[in-house]
Amino acid sequence: MITPTPAVIGYTRSSTVADNVSLTSLAEDLASHGFVVAGIDHTHDSGQVEFPGGRVEVAQSIPPDSADQETLVRTADARFVLDQIARLNTGNNPDVDHQRLPAFRHTLNLARVGMFGHSHGAEATAETMLQDHRITAGAGLDGGVSDRVATAGLNTPFMVISGNSSAGHPMTEENLTTLWPHLTGWSRWLRLRGTGHLAFTDFETFAPQLNTPPATRQALFGTLAPERAVTIERKYLLAFFIEQLDHHHQRLLDRPSGRYPEMIFER
Repeated sequence: MITPTPAVIGYTRSSTVADNVSLTSLAEDLASHGFVVAGIDHTHDSGQVEFPGGRVEVAQSIPPDSADQETLVRTADARFVLDQIARLNTGNNPDVDHQRLPAFRHTLNLARVGMFGHSHGAEATAETMLQDHRITAGAGLDGGVSDRVATAGLNTPFMVISGNSSAGHPMTEENLTTLWPHLTGWSRWLRLRGTGHLAFTDFETFAPQLNTPPATRQALFGTLAPERAVTIERKYLLAFFIEQLDHHHQRLLDRPSGRYPEMIFER
């Protein structure tokens, strides 16, 4: 008998860096620890999305006044993906082209599903948690939440890791102060010192190779060394999902760590 894997982690990517590789380093680390990870490319948000028949849709500019609609579309995408994963787990093939897929029949534990995202993806994560109780734990990386989530609150575990250089990205903490008293489940608000908004993406590791002025690079990625930033982000995201989905207590989330002094405990 195959024991179902403890969790499925769906992650939604940032519209700021709408690219197929923007959160791969975090996803790969979770997968290496036994989680099944599903990534979502949002049409007209990700760089390119290919449909059956070869049609390719590219990213489009999102007007500032449509940001809330973008969150709702991302949430609908995430819920659709959950539906298809559920079909896959029952032995069905949801692939529209009927391509052969890996055999996942009864191997996924869909009672324990986590989700995480960066920037707008963080907001979509919280929105999906509000709308769909199949998400049992969620994490937002340098992103805020919608007015709906802030008012209604969340009753499932929620963790935020904010950057330390968010002056140019006011939305990264939007509504978090309002939300916090309305959280009834486990919660943690952390801040990674020395990081800019893009330090939570794979582009962090490319930063030293970019032919951009040092001041611009610092504004985007911060001052924390890329290797160090990736290491810390992986440690805390993994600890969160192990604690909330595997139900194994992680002392790393209890208090500040001498091994990772860059991580500040806000709440």
